[in-house]
Amino acid sequence: AFWEVLLAKIIILVFKIVQIFPRGRQATSLALSKIFSSSKSIKDSEHKYEYLTPNWLTFFRAKSLFIKEPETIEWLKQIPAGSVLWDVGANIGTYSIYAGKRGCKVFAIEPSFLNIELLQRNIILNKLNNTIALLPVGVGERTSLTSYFMSSPNLIWGGAHNSVDKNVGAGGLPLENPVEIKGFVFSMDDLSKFMNIEPPQYLKIDVDGLELEVLKGGVNVLKGVRSILIEVDHDSHEQSQGLMEILKGSNFVLSSPASNSSGPVNQIWIRK
Repeated sequence: AFWEVLLAKIIILVFKIVQIFPRGRQATSLALSKIFSSSKSIKDSEHKYEYLTPNWLTFFRAKSLFIKEPETIEWLKQIPAGSVLWDVGANIGTYSIYAGKRGCKVFAIEPSFLNIELLQRNIILNKLNNTIALLPVGVGERTSLTSYFMSSPNLIWGGAHNSVDKNVGAGGLPLENPVEIKGFVFSMDDLSKFMNIEPPQYLKIDVDGLELEVLKGGVNVLKGVRSILIEVDHDSHEQSQGLMEILKGSNFVLSSPASNSSGPVNQIWIRK
């Protein structure tokens, strides 16, 4: 960490010195533009996926596309081309891009102001403008103008562990010293009904502890869903039990039982 901080300070010093000279600000602006436009390409046997990587976290998300959540990749592979997928908590579009390249019609839903720009730019970079629609809002139990709680340590491009409507983090515990801003939250039912958005046939939900609230606001939407991939935090008993009750009550069965008994894990549910 010492050497990383030292290198960062040297870069900042050089940046300030360059700006002293004529056209220095133009030069540093050009350099920053080049840095912020750096990208990482990931390939499989069928497609190439490109992601902008202006910082270490976005680079990690791109590089680990196939290894961070292999169950998510396998689930996405099973979705037939032409299907409608809602990616709730899309972040910078890591999995939305993957699904879009495979022929899905994707609604990428993401409220973080830091991730929204990169998400849209990644859509453009991959030429998926007519395949993926970005919805820059939060999703919760009910539609309202409310608060977004942004995790201070994760207030960077690619950051996660944010919350909408209420301050909730890992294990159901509140975030520590979050940045609170105002924003819109929609229920899934209202997004479909009032925004004239096609309801999902496949649903991916990863909202860092608020998955239960998302499901509560989507009772009608769930009726047309064939399969759901959802992150469940077993450290929050209320959340995990609530999710199970709603999904079983909506005629879903658990296809992939959790292999670990604590912490967050992805579960796949399919309609009976």
